[in-house]
Order: sequence, then structure tokens, then C-alpha cells
Amino acid sequence: VSIALFNQASRIAIFPLVSVTTSFVAEEDTLSGASSQAEENGCLEAATPPDAETKEFLPQKNFVAESFDIVKDVEQKRRHIPSASSALFFGGILGLIQAILLISAAKPLLNFMGVTSDSPMLHPAQQYLKLRSLGAPAVLLSLAMQGVFRGFKDTTTPLYATVAGDATNIALDPLFIFVFRMGVNGAAIAHVIS
Repeated sequence: VSIALFNQASRIAIFPLVSVTTSFVAEEDTLSGASSQAEENGCLEAATPPDAETKEFLPQKNFVAESFDIVKDVEQKRRHIPSASSALFFGGILGLIQAILLISAAKPLLNFMGVTSDSPMLHPAQQYLKLRSLGAPAVLLSLAMQGVFRGFKDTTTPLYATVAGDATNIALDPLFIFVFRMGVNGAAIAHVIS
């Protein structure tokens, strides 16, 4: 019940955070790429010198060294995408709000989900939800980062990060639950760490 409650609370922020971040970052990345390319090539309306084509194809002195310098310059340029930092900021704020809400209202929310006050499941469910909610800012920050990477057309980095997090959780769950005998608390702590 606590997992379902946490996931439902996260889903409220997931869709707008990831999809809006992806589209804004992609748009800004495209616009910044187009503007830097226009700056390098000069104004499109300006006429090219009549001899420009022949100079382009003639071998020049230090041509190889210059082309490597261009590659180094391109690699060293950093992209400044304001929507990426805004998404990380909003992801962190939404995560903090979600954590505060779930921790402070754990018992009423669990009652709403059907766990009554006299149920033996209430105490462990409440402990799990409160501990798991400590990881809400990290969850929403990671989702914002996924949107940023998708906006840069990089879907492999979020995949590797998700697989690493899941593998960590799979390894830590039995360790905390059975070896350290932490039970439900151990499962929540393993999930927060992963």
C-alpha cells in the first residue's frame, strides 16, 4: 500500500516534469546550435567572396593542425541551457514538497488507501512510507535529469543510471532485510539509497 501511495504521488509530478523538460531542453539545444552555427558561418544574407569555393578546396598551410584545433574547440564548448537548470530546481522543490507531504500525512493517506487504524499493517506501512519518502527529492531530480538527457537526444545515459539504481536496490534489499534484520525499514532504506 505504501509503494502504491508513493508511486501515485510521484506520478503527479512525473509527466509534466519529464515531458516538459524534454521538449524545452530539446528546443533550446536546437536553437543554441543553430545560433552558434549562424555565428560561425556569418550572416546568411551576406554575400560570399567570389573566390571562397576555390580557397576552400585548395590545400593550406597547417590545415591539419587547424582542423584538430577546431575539434578541440567544439569539444570544450559547454552548452548553457536555462531550462535544464530550471528543471533540476523544480524537480528538487517538487521532491521536497512530496517528501514533506507524505511524511506529515502518512497515517491519513494510508487510512484513505484502506489501511485502518486497528490494522496490524498500519505501523509497518507508515514506517515504510516515511522512510521511502526521504528519497522523493532524489527520485524527482533523477526524473528531471532523464528529461534533460532526452532533450539532448541521449537515452542511453538515463538507461544506464536506471539499471545501476535497480541493481543497487536488488543487492541491498536482501542485505538490509535478512542480514541486518531490518525488515520493512531495510527495504525502504535500500530503496532510498539506490
